[in-house]
Amino acid sequence: MFGHSDVLKNITALLISFSLLLIGTGLQNTLLGVRAELEGFPASLTGFAMSAFFFGHIVGAFVIPKLVANVGHIRMFSAMASLASVSAIMYAVFLHPMAWAFFRVISGFCMMGLYMVVESWINGKADNAVRGKIFSFYVAINLSSLAIGQILMTLDDPLQFELFAYSSVLLSLAVVPIALAKASTPPPITSPGINITKLWKMTPVGVVGSLIGGLIGGAYWNMSPVFAAGVGFDINQIATFMTIFILGGILFQIPVGMISDRHDRRKVLGVITAAYGVICFILANMSPNTAILFYIATFLGGGCMLCINSLATAHINDNADSADIVEVSGGILLITGIGAIIGANGASWVMDLISYSALYYFIAIPSLGLSAFTFYRLTVREARDPETLEPYQMTPTALQAYTSLDPRFDNDEHIQNI
Repeated sequence: MFGHSDVLKNITALLISFSLLLIGTGLQNTLLGVRAELEGFPASLTGFAMSAFFFGHIVGAFVIPKLVANVGHIRMFSAMASLASVSAIMYAVFLHPMAWAFFRVISGFCMMGLYMVVESWINGKADNAVRGKIFSFYVAINLSSLAIGQILMTLDDPLQFELFAYSSVLLSLAVVPIALAKASTPPPITSPGINITKLWKMTPVGVVGSLIGGLIGGAYWNMSPVFAAGVGFDINQIATFMTIFILGGILFQIPVGMISDRHDRRKVLGVITAAYGVICFILANMSPNTAILFYIATFLGGGCMLCINSLATAHINDNADSADIVEVSGGILLITGIGAIIGANGASWVMDLISYSALYYFIAIPSLGLSAFTFYRLTVREARDPETLEPYQMTPTALQAYTSLDPRFDNDEHIQNI
């Protein structure tokens, strides 16, 4: 049986492809928000365009498995990377929010296909004994690559063509490691099932947590670059602002995970969301000109926000049977995606009607609402014995695949031929 270091050697090419995808996507997402503000797009139209990504993402989750079954993993990956690369360029050619919405649907669909192929391939190399460690490494690459994408924003003027070209090139380069990888045929990709009613009966906190986590994530990831550009940050400040947020998320994972594995996860979720709500109220009333204090608050906010989906998912896994993991994961993906669409659109309207800083009010209110709901549920259902909890695993930051890399996912039991 291979150890996790041996498995990592076998999937190095796949992880490089995944990293290139995330660097290009991280650059593209921030670039679009900044460019939209510089072009004078109304925030409401920017939010609509940006939210279209999640619609394409959700559709892709249910369509991609059948396409992969027909054409194979490598061809599917190449096709999706090519389309995503084309979209990255077309944003710069058609500078209109409605055109961007169309390309964002394509981008979301393609990225779901790319994630699914990479995850399926990695899953074929990682057995149950090492899947948890591989999953953690995979998510660490996710955040690190997104952070690198923010730094690339400083390489050129967002009003010029070059940054869009860099994003396109990164997405195209992601094909190379996959195409040259020595790997056996990956396992088939399973279409996620959905049973929201069953999921609600298992864990209301998990369902509401996934919805609110998607809502505030969709609002922040898509509209925070608009906020930063709108309040007068230059490109270096925007890159710093986004990178610090991500670094907070990276550094909070271990202590939050350790605490949630030893105590009622709902209490940890309630405290984290309450803290994030308070931080957002502070940020909404803080002048970005107070750079050091603003960055500190942003760092703490990133640490809190990037733990919310992980805590909600871990709580769902605590209450779900192993046999239900595919169905449960499909439900999480759909709920989170709906929340992200609502969040991006809702935040953009609030920013248009009130101010750029209203983004933080929009995020703070549902965060505090989730905290209140979570503490209410503590009075309804008793806590589980900490010994029976599933280990905390950070979930990917973006709405990605329902993922077969989850260490609870038994490859032999759950992957079905399509």
